[in-house]
Amino acid sequence: MRSRARRTGSAGTGPTASPTATTTLPEPALAALQATLAGEHAAVWAYGTLGPRAGRAGEDLARSMLLAHATSRDGLRALLVGAGAIPEAAEAAYALPVDPSDPVTAAEVAALVEERLAAVYADLVAATSRRDLRSIAIAGVTTAAVGVVRWGGSAPPFPGLPERAGTGPPTGAPSG
Repeated sequence: MRSRARRTGSAGTGPTASPTATTTLPEPALAALQATLAGEHAAVWAYGTLGPRAGRAGEDLARSMLLAHATSRDGLRALLVGAGAIPEAAEAAYALPVDPSDPVTAAEVAALVEERLAAVYADLVAATSRRDLRSIAIAGVTTAAVGVVRWGGSAPPFPGLPERAGTGPPTGAPSG
């Protein structure tokens, strides 16, 4: 039974066989898609960890965000397989910036997860001129920005682009 799950990708780890390309993507777009997939893997893991610690109201939000990120993750995986790439695998665990021991810290971590995800989706926007990929990326930036606000954070004017929001160095400028 396990071998059947691995062949079909239903074990939750994605496809294990070599994919066959049905579309061609340039390397910058593939790399950005892989980074975005890695971000979605981390978000899914984080929400699985945060949910029980988010309090009664936050638990429902965490569950809905977990499902949304799992759906996005699966769509990105399918895009990569369709491009002939082997999708980035999820890590066994991810480091959180603080221990989400109560609803307040769980919300802070969730908002940070969404901020970071907005950045990788913004990188995907910049890495491609394909309309379909840009649409996915723009939707990802928007969803992440809404997620930041839903968790009590404040989304910058240009989510995912700290240099445009006045919260980071301009593109190409040294950060230290």
